[in-house]
Amino acid sequence: FVNFTKIMSTNHGIAKKEAAFALAALMEIPFQYQATQELNCLG
Repeated sequence: FVNFTKIMSTNHGIAKKEAAFALAALMEIPFQYQATQELNCLG
């Protein structure tokens, strides 16, 4: 999971924080998709 609090507590502007969070969240998708395939959760 992405640590929202850690990203938002950095000393950057809100736009940069939001972009960093979005990037981190999107980078998690491949790992979560792989896990669902391995656990046969998609059918």
